[in-house]
Amino acid sequence: QAGASDPAWQLIPTEWINLAQARWVDREVKGPMTALGLDPARGGADKTSAARRHGNWFDRIVTAPGSVTKDGPTTAGFAVPLIRNGAAICVDSIGIGSSALDFLRALNMLVHPVVGSASSGLMDKAGQLRFRNRRAEMYWRLREALDPVSGDNIALPPDQELAADLAAVRYKVVTMGKVAAIQIREKDEIREALGRSPDKGDSVAMTFV
Repeated sequence: QAGASDPAWQLIPTEWINLAQARWVDREVKGPMTALGLDPARGGADKTSAARRHGNWFDRIVTAPGSVTKDGPTTAGFAVPLIRNGAAICVDSIGIGSSALDFLRALNMLVHPVVGSASSGLMDKAGQLRFRNRRAEMYWRLREALDPVSGDNIALPPDQELAADLAAVRYKVVTMGKVAAIQIREKDEIREALGRSPDKGDSVAMTFV
């Protein structure tokens, strides 16, 4: 019944998001950083967003205006001071992100490029559904981790924009060859629904690739 009051085909039930944010407690000792999700701004009113993941606990999302992180060097300059413990930077590598990727690699950072439209070779936890692309993969894996029965106990910072970003994602089951696959709402569709880019949600989801 978790998603009973949510719109049809909402990917992550609002209740699961609320539970993850209620679980969050600020930490002085954060433990090793395991990944940083970096969603570079596309310009305009968009924000570059960085999600700092420490195992199952996420630090507060850090953002910078797109006017400040307007190219690869400035985006890399925004991300590098946030890295701890040699954590991998999972960066959206389309557009400005590809330039940021090059600069981060030149700085000998551990970088994992994320191309949302690329194919995925993985399946859901039950082994029944494939993913239409990497974007569907990363969001579905986030959904699985947020499921209370998973025992992962993901803790997300109490951020209203983040909660709205995650709740705005919709999905459907499509046919891909001879198998069923998860396909999720395109980023531009979410942008239209929210009136802004889902930068924070994307940066969190990217740490699940």
